Amino acid sequence: MSKARKDPCKPYACRIQACLTENNFQEDKCFEVLEQMRICCLKWHKESICCSAPSYKPPKELQELLDKKRKRTAVLPKRSWIQRNPRLFQITFITTSLLVFFSKPLYDAFIADPLPLKGPIVPPHKR
Repeated sequence: MSKARKDPCKPYACRIQACLTENNFQEDKCFEVLEQMRICCLKWHKESICCSAPSYKPPKELQELLDKKRKRTAVLPKRSWIQRNPRLFQITFITTSLLVFFSKPLYDAFIADPLPLKGPIVPPHKR
């Protein structure tokens, strides 16, 4: 037994019906609700039963506004991992640096004074 998919524009259709009933079926008083329904139908016209009327072409002003919104939200600058996680990078960098600095093999290889290569060899019991 499969559930029928919920119509995405049904809440807007219900709001239109309620608004028209409250305002004695005067469409000019329900303009905002009607526009919301039109926008929903533009987006979901293939899946919504409420939008099964003949195809709707929005006015040029509304279509330009919708196009601007799509363009504005579609372009996002790429950010590196360091820009997305500055605190984590800081902690990782400092921890790694301290581990390298206080590492005994690295300290002996690069920072400690080198052992003299030649010189008198002193037996361990006379040191």
